[in-house]
Amino acid sequence: MRLQSRAILRYATVMRNPLRYHLVNVFCVAGQSISGNALAVFEPSEPLGTDLQQALALQMNLSETTFISGVTAGRAHVRIFTPSYEMPFAGHPSLGTAEVLRRLGHCASDIVLQVPAGAVPLRRDQDIWTLQRPFGSVRPAGLDAAVLAAALGLGAPDLAGEAVWVDTGACQLLLPLATAGALDRLAPQYAQLLGLMPPGQALQIYLFHDDGQKVSARFLFDDGFALREDPATGSACANLGAWLHAQAPRGAQRRISQGAQVRRPSELHLGIVPGRGIEVGGRVTYLGSGEIALP
Repeated sequence: MRLQSRAILRYATVMRNPLRYHLVNVFCVAGQSISGNALAVFEPSEPLGTDLQQALALQMNLSETTFISGVTAGRAHVRIFTPSYEMPFAGHPSLGTAEVLRRLGHCASDIVLQVPAGAVPLRRDQDIWTLQRPFGSVRPAGLDAAVLAAALGLGAPDLAGEAVWVDTGACQLLLPLATAGALDRLAPQYAQLLGLMPPGQALQIYLFHDDGQKVSARFLFDDGFALREDPATGSACANLGAWLHAQAPRGAQRRISQGAQVRRPSELHLGIVPGRGIEVGGRVTYLGSGEIALP
């Protein structure tokens, strides 16, 4: 009984300042709450060190986890972590964090998130959150088409154009494909793709087929241990907007489907607004909350 009482007392002491988190799905398909890309969002708390935030992201084991701090009227500082590293900017964490801030009463329909890559303005219309990004930079990757195609398990005729580096907050390799069927036939070779990356550049590849109205896409990335696939990638959607703008600098809209191959169908909305920038939007579904007690 004495040991049990000590355990209860220790638990009560630990629980004085638990870390609260929320779970959301972002870029959901209409009517499917269990779709899109999952996200954990930690509420504002006492300052947490980088190592602890990274450890908590690994504990959650989702593609990204965010940590909110420094909330003021209409603005919040946010850090974004994968289980392996911190990201300067990411799309679905931005939208999901904005929804949590709204539920916590820090905003109604507009918020600016300050992330390492800069300010990210967001607005809400019903259950759709939309972020804004600048047009960023687009530059040729200079990769041999046949070599790149082989590293993806495809042939050179499957490619619809050259690979380019695009950066609207996260630098990624974009590659247009000739058909949507080529996406289903992907057989990426991890070691070969790693060998194509320049020094210091993370392996992040966005492959897409654009029919002029709808886009089918897949996003491959290195998590530090293996090649993985993301079900919905807002940063890559923004980069697609920069790519489209570079092809023809005029207004455009696209609806992007992603995630089918990893059984997490997702839907992203892309808008290109001349003179203003790129807009990426999607549905955010709130799932619930929890607490973590640390000694």
